[in-house]
Amino acid sequence: MPTATGASPLPSQAPSSECSERKRKRRRRRRTVKAGEGTSTVAASTRTGEDEEKEEEKKREHEEVVSSAPSSPLIEPGFPHDPDPPPELIEAFNRAEHEYKIKRDRHGHLVTMEYCTPSQMFFNLELFPVAELATKAVLLAGRFVVGLSSSFDGNQLRKRCSGFWIDWEKENKTGIVLTSTHLISSEGCSVEKKGEGVEEEYAPRGKVKYYPHAKVTVHLMDGSATVGHLIYYQEHYDLAFFRVKVDQSVQLASYNDEVKWGQLAFWLGRDAKSNLTMSHLRPGYMNPNRYERPHYMFFPGKGHIVKYDNGGPVVDLDGKVVGMITSHKSGSFIPSSVLLKCLDLWNEFKCIPRPQLGLVFSGIKLLDFVQVEKIWLKYKIDDGLIVTEVLKGSQAEEIGIRRGDIIEFFNGECISTTVQLENLLLSLCKSAGRGLDSKIHVSVGVFHVRKCRRKTREFTVGVSESLEIIERVYKLVTLEEGTSATLESDLTKWLS
Repeated sequence: MPTATGASPLPSQAPSSECSERKRKRRRRRRTVKAGEGTSTVAASTRTGEDEEKEEEKKREHEEVVSSAPSSPLIEPGFPHDPDPPPELIEAFNRAEHEYKIKRDRHGHLVTMEYCTPSQMFFNLELFPVAELATKAVLLAGRFVVGLSSSFDGNQLRKRCSGFWIDWEKENKTGIVLTSTHLISSEGCSVEKKGEGVEEEYAPRGKVKYYPHAKVTVHLMDGSATVGHLIYYQEHYDLAFFRVKVDQSVQLASYNDEVKWGQLAFWLGRDAKSNLTMSHLRPGYMNPNRYERPHYMFFPGKGHIVKYDNGGPVVDLDGKVVGMITSHKSGSFIPSSVLLKCLDLWNEFKCIPRPQLGLVFSGIKLLDFVQVEKIWLKYKIDDGLIVTEVLKGSQAEEIGIRRGDIIEFFNGECISTTVQLENLLLSLCKSAGRGLDSKIHVSVGVFHVRKCRRKTREFTVGVSESLEIIERVYKLVTLEEGTSATLESDLTKWLS
């Protein structure tokens, strides 16, 4: 018989022991719940948020699966060759055709199915050998090209131009767009008219009215639009700078500081739908006429109707900017050599100062070869700048420079074109380092054609950011003997 100490508990004791154990567990759970009540609430909220995120993720995955599922192919319904089709068949065919048209229209909204006029890259004999390289260059440059529109003077949409990004601040998400002052001026530029750009009449030189408070909209390449705020414009070079705030990062233009005579280049812009536009031409030098600025280069043969590309870039086969389009009918643009100096001056002084010589020139090398030969035979000179106008009262006039004289040297440097002269003048402003307060010393080698004599003349000129207007003095002869009148007028009036 087992002893008392080694005996098993009596059956009547088990329920009491189990009950006590259950009570202890319940008390421990209550204490744990009370102690961690706040923590459990937060944890419960966190679990709820996580559950919601998981549910949203599952929903997105489901939508992606559904959207990526292949749709039924687009098949046009055909009507059976039945001379006497039953009405039910006709009705079924009409329903199928209606559904087909709806689906076809949906396909038409796909950018991959949109019809575009074939690019001239692949149909122009001149471009055919470089079609692949040219396409790459144009698309690369197109990333920094934008469209701009302006309204002023009570008009809803007055002007439309193009421009390109020249600066970007990542922290502020703010960039700067460069374009032409024609966007905010009364001078000829593309205007909106039934979706097409048309050419306006040009205002006489010096009679252009500017609207610095015009409302300007910048149209981005993705079709979105934002506001442009004018921060500076320069009349002589037709440059306008706009500050633009955008949420997305932008591609800045890169530059080639030289454009060669006759090289292949591309004239870019954006139309009313923000589509990229392109013309290909070969630039060259010409002597400017009364409407043109001395810093212009030209695209001979450029069409006279300019639409939306004023202010857009001219790029080379590397997609680098070699100029900026102006608004002249002969296809003029500012070469990158001048443009980069203007940007350097603006970055340093927040203005673009320019020495005003009071002279207008024509390059001998750009004249007709018959005239070049005559000048050589007469004076043994085949290079330099011919003075075509002298401003009355200027220092140039005071030191004896007259129309027809030949300037062979500027500060010891031979100058052949007015573009070269503009580069020299801007470099002088840069080296002076005082912006609009600068005084520029100029030394010129002059060949006086009336006396066939060479002289070195020196004078000092101030600088200005305004358009330089060269006025001419003429004498009005009357019938009364010994009487005359003097009239001062600007060159454009005299020639018009």
